[in-house]
Amino acid sequence: KVDAHLTLAFPLIKDLQAGRVKVTGKAKVADARAHKLLGEYDVQGASLAFDFNNGAVEAKGEAIVRGVLARIFWQHIFDAPPERQPPLRITATLDNSDRNQLGLDLNHIVHGEVPVDLQVVRGVSDAKVHVRADLTNAEIALQMISWRKAPGRSAFAEFDIAAAPHNKYELQNFRVAGDNIAIDGWAGLGADRKLREFYFPDFSLNVVTRLKVQGNLRDDNVWD
Repeated sequence: KVDAHLTLAFPLIKDLQAGRVKVTGKAKVADARAHKLLGEYDVQGASLAFDFNNGAVEAKGEAIVRGVLARIFWQHIFDAPPERQPPLRITATLDNSDRNQLGLDLNHIVHGEVPVDLQVVRGVSDAKVHVRADLTNAEIALQMISWRKAPGRSAFAEFDIAAAPHNKYELQNFRVAGDNIAIDGWAGLGADRKLREFYFPDFSLNVVTRLKVQGNLRDDNVWD
């Protein structure tokens, strides 16, 4: 459902180019739906407000992604190349139930609410997805090395999502940093979006403990 009030201004000339058309006004989109957006996620009940002004269009709103509320921020600058466009931002606060609904198998490591900021940056030939998560108010437990971060201790995680062959994904430039933790490396997700392998050559839990950690999930669902 679209309700728009727009004004178009352009010179009455032959062979008018799209860049010569100036658009101002506002538009509202309600009850929008998308199928298989960002891979396998259906979007329902999207509501967006568009503002056309000063050679650009801005959009703000929210949508339901697999039953999880997400907020959307988007801007497009007319006549600017793809690499100079601002990123599409999707933000949400995910608790244990939300992560289960999205198919993120992390609740054995992360417990509690985690604000997430996902940015889609458009390049010349493809789009890059960057994720940053605030882990401050969550409990983090790494049972393999008997380490735990209590809620309230500052920490964040960030990584880039890249597609891999056979419908898999890589978490590149993976980084976790906080009061007493610093992790850098790489992780891989299977076609089921579950963690299948990781390699962290720089894994520090305090000022005296430095590790190199690597793991692979075997076919019998046991970690090596």
